[in-house]
Amino acid sequence: MKVLVVGGGGREHALAWRLARDPTVTRVFATPGNAGIAQVAECIDVRVDDVDAVTDLVERLDADLTVIGPEAPLVAGLADAVRKEGRAVFGPSAAAARIAARVVADGCSSSAALASRYRLAGASSRSVLIAMPPSPSAASPSHSAAGS
Repeated sequence: MKVLVVGGGGREHALAWRLARDPTVTRVFATPGNAGIAQVAECIDVRVDDVDAVTDLVERLDADLTVIGPEAPLVAGLADAVRKEGRAVFGPSAAAARIAARVVADGCSSSAALASRYRLAGASSRSVLIAMPPSPSAASPSHSAAGS
């Protein structure tokens, strides 16, 4: 199986590293990749925000699976475009990626908080704060060298 990893950060490095060790994966490509990713994959310099160029790359490589890491190409619809070509892709649709981006933009700690803020139907949730007793070391008096 040939896999294309889209992105060039630490998350994509970890994905490429693990995919390269999978016995069912015959080749790993990355775009644009980075020096670390280049140790486990063939890096190809294509801008991840250019949906058409990345989709063309998927076709040219005949990739069996495309794994998209960064949020920007997901929001731009890269996963949708790859799926439209009949290719397997790991990444949410543009609509789902926009919801995830909105959670962060609205300062919400989770999608449940976002749903609550906009009064959207969803599973109920609540945050619980549990006070922990101080650790034994925090309770003991501090001794300084000057006091000895």
